[in-house]
Amino acid sequence: VSPITGSGSTCVSSTTTFIDATPGGTWASSNIAIAVVGSTGVVRGVAAGTATISYTVGGSCGYVTKLVTVAVSPAAITGITSICAGAVSTLHDATTGGVWSSGNPTVATVGSSSGVVSGVSGGTAPVSYTVGGCSATTTMAVDPTPLITGASGVCVFDTIILNTSIPGSWTSSNPAIADITSAGAV
Repeated sequence: VSPITGSGSTCVSSTTTFIDATPGGTWASSNIAIAVVGSTGVVRGVAAGTATISYTVGGSCGYVTKLVTVAVSPAAITGITSICAGAVSTLHDATTGGVWSSGNPTVATVGSSSGVVSGVSGGTAPVSYTVGGCSATTTMAVDPTPLITGASGVCVFDTIILNTSIPGSWTSSNPAIADITSAGAV
């Protein structure tokens, strides 16, 4: 019987695939409370721990084994997952000892140990928290910073029109000095 190939680790509720080049065998797990294996060699993690997966061809003399280690997946990521470019949000995970990463740092970056996400540019970025090879992932949505065009000054009782690169709502930080309409008239 050929040696079993494939990754010897997986996460709870995730799978890894074992392969044996010798045809006609059957798969079995030494501990189905830790890992179960299907007839095609797909191993699914059930609980944290280790189990021995065996592949038997033609009786008890023709078999090989491989150890699989099942790790606990991190808890679900919590926190605000929609920010503007230039803003920050802190994400959290109840599982300790992990590392944060961004799948698209051109949209959002994240501190590897802090979970502080910084919006870089408009778009979405998968943000992951990994513990022992197992990850929890969420999607961070980053709204682009609007580009405002138009005059930067106006005389008392005159009106100017401001435009923006993306739709949104207009507000004035001091309406007693300059008021603005929903159409951008100041």
